[in-house]
Amino acid sequence: MTSSGPDLSDGTVRLRMPDRGDVDAIHEACQDPAIIRFTRVPFPYSRLHAQAFVRNAQHELRTGTGVHLVAADPQTDALL
Repeated sequence: MTSSGPDLSDGTVRLRMPDRGDVDAIHEACQDPAIIRFTRVPFPYSRLHAQAFVRNAQHELRTGTGVHLVAADPQTDALL
């Protein structure tokens, strides 16, 4: 379960805070050349980057300096 923070769903997609269980899926997604090309993720993107992203998302929410959400399937909670 994710920590408190925005959790929005329209029944088709769920936007929620990333959590430790998402690290592998985030790491895998950030291997996509389009992600690298059109975002500011580091290259090469390591599993440590994904772990830091999750940690920083929680920290930024607590401090009010940012909100980072992931898109998930509302039924399975798998990252999209």
